Amino acid sequence: EGGLSPLPTQRRAERLKSADEGMQESERLLLSWMAEYPMILEQGKPFLGPYDFTEGVHLDLAEAIYRGDTSQESYSPAALISSYELEEDQAEVARIFHTGENILEKPEDWTKALQETVFRLKQRAITEEQKRMDPRDPDRLKRTIEGRKLLDQLRRTDFRGPQEGEIDSIE
Repeated sequence: EGGLSPLPTQRRAERLKSADEGMQESERLLLSWMAEYPMILEQGKPFLGPYDFTEGVHLDLAEAIYRGDTSQESYSPAALISSYELEEDQAEVARIFHTGENILEKPEDWTKALQETVFRLKQRAITEEQKRMDPRDPDRLKRTIEGRKLLDQLRRTDFRGPQEGEIDSIE
């Protein structure tokens, strides 16, 4: 019995799954905040676009949020949830809208959480783009440098979350 143990492979798979779940949670948080507080969407636009979110419901919802006017009735969580036919998609959209509710209170908590979340999502998007690019592509180096500059700018950005009185409380 001198075979290699499957444990390192299992551990790696578990770490990847955990990292992916963490990234999904980051996407849910940011989508929830952008839908609830348009000022967060506006602050994130220079750094993130809808295609920086993963495929499926998250990408669809990001596209709707980025093109939507939050004052329109069609933009309401209920309208967005019911726009999906599959029950599992509706459940994920509902989960997104409940993810960011009342978890931060102080302005400095918002600043830190927004900066870290946007940075994390953008860093992942840049890494994924680099993986898809042909190593011989002459634009690859240029895009890598642009991505690093954007991440450096993001690190220096102070995001502003909702201030006291702007945060909806759940009764």
